[in-house]
Amino acid sequence: MSLGYALAQPVMMQLGSFQFGVSTAAYQGLQRSDEWRWPDLARFGQAPALQYTGPGTTTITLDGILYPEWRGGLGQLDAMRAEAGKGKPLVLVDGRGQALGMWVIERVDESQSIFAAGGVARRVEFTLQLKRFSARVAGPVPRLPPLPKPASTPAAGADAVAQVRAAAANTATSAGSVAGTATGAWQSLQRAVSPAAAWIKEAAGAAQRVAETAGRLQGEARDAIEALQGVPGTGRALDTARRLVDRAGRFRARASSASDILQRSVRHLDDTPTEAAAAVLSALASSNRLSATCRQLERDAASIIEGKQP
Repeated sequence: MSLGYALAQPVMMQLGSFQFGVSTAAYQGLQRSDEWRWPDLARFGQAPALQYTGPGTTTITLDGILYPEWRGGLGQLDAMRAEAGKGKPLVLVDGRGQALGMWVIERVDESQSIFAAGGVARRVEFTLQLKRFSARVAGPVPRLPPLPKPASTPAAGADAVAQVRAAAANTATSAGSVAGTATGAWQSLQRAVSPAAAWIKEAAGAAQRVAETAGRLQGEARDAIEALQGVPGTGRALDTARRLVDRAGRFRARASSASDILQRSVRHLDDTPTEAAAAVLSALASSNRLSATCRQLERDAASIIEGKQP
């Protein structure tokens, strides 16, 4: 069950003055490595002995993909290099506002593909390697936006009816947003369809599937809210929660299928008009959001069922 906090703005992490997030550079992978030093001590006629000498290096590697035409524009990696070029340790702050110490940028790797007119890359993969300079923070810590409580599922002790209503209401809002974005992407792709571009037809069909599925999910959520109007007991609430789990699983499979088609379409963006390329990326983002919304609904509804059954 989701009982945490939501970020006021899409900030995942901040390093120095550079913010990682949906509108700049969103990383898809984070790997952290910690080591402890145990050097060998040679011994005559015996295997070497190990001597603990303390902690070693701590590193973080961030991997991500940028679509400059879709979000953030050009220059995100140059901003990272500018931070590295300062030659000073930088404060690293996670999305919750917790300072993680002082870090240095050791390496920035960039791989461009799918080029538009003028050689502008439409897809940029990056890897950023950080090394911890100090666990203590020197200087002021950047203050990220506050973390407001979302309108989320109530705590475990709350009434089951209220819990299902809250989960359904959150889902209806999110699904409605996805449906609107995906519909716009589908309409843009429809205008770009030509006999020579069969893949655009497939992408348009996938975008339409996302929009329709999001609409159906929103409808299921609204039906759940309506079904629980004036019902004091938990029996109807649990039946509704089971139905939501089933529908969310089905809709997530449809979203995943559409996402696969749209992901394949990204390979064709090198010679695609800007509007159509942006529509494909918008539809892909919508399919991922729809999958996440379905997954969250499955978790919330399943948690309600488990918490209320004897």
